[in-house]
Amino acid sequence: MGQAFLRYEGPELGWVYDEEEQAFYKSLRLGGYGALNIHFFSDCPPGANGYCTFPTVIDGSDDFAFRQDACQLSAMTMPGFTAEQGAFEEWNLGHLAVHEARH
Repeated sequence: MGQAFLRYEGPELGWVYDEEEQAFYKSLRLGGYGALNIHFFSDCPPGANGYCTFPTVIDGSDDFAFRQDACQLSAMTMPGFTAEQGAFEEWNLGHLAVHEARH
């Protein structure tokens, strides 16, 4: 688990991705385009549960799009975490991972 890359930069910029995101995806991507890569993060923006990228047609020239094809989920959505630890009581059953992966 690590820090999520999406962060809030204020009303003018909104949500932006951290510059370390590309290096992260490149270092952790496993398998081909048919493989499901799910990453759980312990430090997500407040209220963020997670997301998966939508499937897209990827040609050989778009290496970042291939590596970014993954799910980023808050660890607080998984069983075992309590509200006192910061878990989302309605979402800490592991169902969000299933829901997002089905996109």
